[in-house]
Amino acid sequence: MNKKRLKEWLRVIDEGILNETIDIPDNAILTLPESTSIFTRRRLELIEIIKQKQPQSVQELARITKRAKQAVTRDLKILERFEIVKLKKRGRISLPLVEREIVVLAIPYINRALLERKMAFGEVS
Repeated sequence: MNKKRLKEWLRVIDEGILNETIDIPDNAILTLPESTSIFTRRRLELIEIIKQKQPQSVQELARITKRAKQAVTRDLKILERFEIVKLKKRGRISLPLVEREIVVLAIPYINRALLERKMAFGEVS
């Protein structure tokens, strides 16, 4: 995706979120610690390859990425738990699909001075 297209895509998403025309389910919102454990370099690579090459099985995805099928399956199960990908069963074969185009990363603002003051007065443990 080129820079111009990405900017336009992000603008549309921003407008959709602000105008509440895009419904974001609760499980699409991740915290920073969750996101760093979910989105490893290899898992991001799997998502990108699934979107671009549309492999017809986990075995094919493993072959494309030059990784062991067991390792790919483990990563897909983690992504599936957060509904980022879906493994659609077709007999004995699992078809990997990207389930979610948008994931919101919640980075809470922490007012350190206020937090320290509340901790000093025993309001926060």
